[in-house]
Amino acid sequence: MDTHDETNETLQHEITALRQRNQMLEQQLQQLQARMHAQQVTPVPELLPESQQFLQLIIDSLPGFIFWKDRDRVYLGCNSRFAQAAGVGTPDNIVGKTDYDLAWKREEADFFRDVDQRVMDADQAQYHIIEPQLQAGGKQTWADTNKIPLHNSAGEVIGILGTYEDITHRKQVEEDLRTSLQQLQVLLKATPIAVFIHQGDNFCFVNKAAEALVGYPRDALLHMHFASLIHPDDIDLVAERAKARFAGQSVPPRYEVRAIQKDGHTIWIDLNVNIIEYQGSPALMITAMDITERKQMEADLRTSEAQFRSLLENNATAVVIRQGERFCFANAATERLSGYSHEELLTMDVWDIVHPDFVDLVRHYSSLRLQGDAVPRMYEIQIRTKSGQPHWVYMNAERILFDGQPALIAMMTDIEDRKQREVEHNRFQEVIIAAQHETLRQLAAPLIPINEDVMIMPLIGHINAERAQHMTSTMLEALMHHRARIAVLDLTGIPAIDTSIASALVELAQAVRLLGARVIMTGIRPDIAQKLVELDASLTGLTTYSTLQAGIAAVTAARW
Repeated sequence: MDTHDETNETLQHEITALRQRNQMLEQQLQQLQARMHAQQVTPVPELLPESQQFLQLIIDSLPGFIFWKDRDRVYLGCNSRFAQAAGVGTPDNIVGKTDYDLAWKREEADFFRDVDQRVMDADQAQYHIIEPQLQAGGKQTWADTNKIPLHNSAGEVIGILGTYEDITHRKQVEEDLRTSLQQLQVLLKATPIAVFIHQGDNFCFVNKAAEALVGYPRDALLHMHFASLIHPDDIDLVAERAKARFAGQSVPPRYEVRAIQKDGHTIWIDLNVNIIEYQGSPALMITAMDITERKQMEADLRTSEAQFRSLLENNATAVVIRQGERFCFANAATERLSGYSHEELLTMDVWDIVHPDFVDLVRHYSSLRLQGDAVPRMYEIQIRTKSGQPHWVYMNAERILFDGQPALIAMMTDIEDRKQREVEHNRFQEVIIAAQHETLRQLAAPLIPINEDVMIMPLIGHINAERAQHMTSTMLEALMHHRARIAVLDLTGIPAIDTSIASALVELAQAVRLLGARVIMTGIRPDIAQKLVELDASLTGLTTYSTLQAGIAAVTAARW
């Protein structure tokens, strides 16, 4: 709209300048006509050639295009500019020609001659005749023409004098302005943004969107003052800004106020106000958008934020919100957990509260979470309290928007007691496991003393290399400790025997004999006997029985 106003103002200046030039040209033509009449009344033949040259020089120096014709509309002369436009080169070549001999179109020549005839017949000048003209070279122009009847000394019309200005540029500007105004009107009618133009005490323009915004029809709005649409609490603000704007002061063009619709409903509108020139006078151009829904959302958001802050402040779980390397929120539970005051938490570096052993982990997770990548929401870390002591917490972190910016919210649950209990529990478990291991170790090679001379080792289950070695060391230690003379190995509980087990048993027997004790094997089955024979090992000194009972009976009934 401002561009159109500037174009219109420029056009008005150009029109005013053209009118002033035409008035000056008319005065010069009248002076020229008076000189020509004077020459007819008092001719001076000897000075005629020089006078004609002088006259032509004056005519050529005048602005615009100049020509004159006789009563029959035949050209008698012109200035140089007209001769070039007509396509005759110099003024001398125009003499004796009619408009049909020149560059103009046939219909243009007809129009020129018709106007000439009316001026001479009525003996009355015609000014500002707007007419098209095709000039030499094919250029189509527009002319603003003045035509004045010429008289002899008797006052009779003897011809016509014409002048004109090339107004092609002005016509183009006017056409562009008309096109722009038409386009602007179409745009203003079609735009969904309400547009008002306020001048004096009333609106002088409103579009359809403006009618829809406030609920009043156009005819009613054109008789209303802008203040009648504004909520009473906002009228002073609107009036002050309008006054300041007209006074040339710098005020924001855009602001938000409440408006009252026809049905009495209050809405919020976003105003954009500027001063323009409308139909030659200052006016306010106002655009408005309904932002009631947005304002309600903002109010709801503020309420939600207040509830959110209240919930976080009173939460028993420590809650912090972090943006960048600083905390922007910390509740009272965080103060109790960390030992830092609220002011200290909001001014300290985030990493000052994270235990050094966990800084890299927290940095990594935080970076990925801010980028939207999937990372564990919950994990355990240690923080460093104000006293410098490490403290275990259970971290639950999420990405949020806080004050319109990305942030991380973290809830920290104190698990220090639980971690201590876990340490104690683990330590107790280790003791139990060690005891169980020792019990299993003993069960793997159990020893039963029958009397001070006899030790029985009942073997149950599968025997591997580790257990065979344990059996050997246990038996040897027991024989040394109890100084027993007989070792009974009961094989009844062994489900199966292979070469490696048989070999381990033979080696055990040999080790016992080296200590001076005798070895008795009980529970000998055919498969065990066969494996022992296959070894081809020395069985000297080894006594065997098919059952444990037979072996015990033998050692208790005999003296070894």
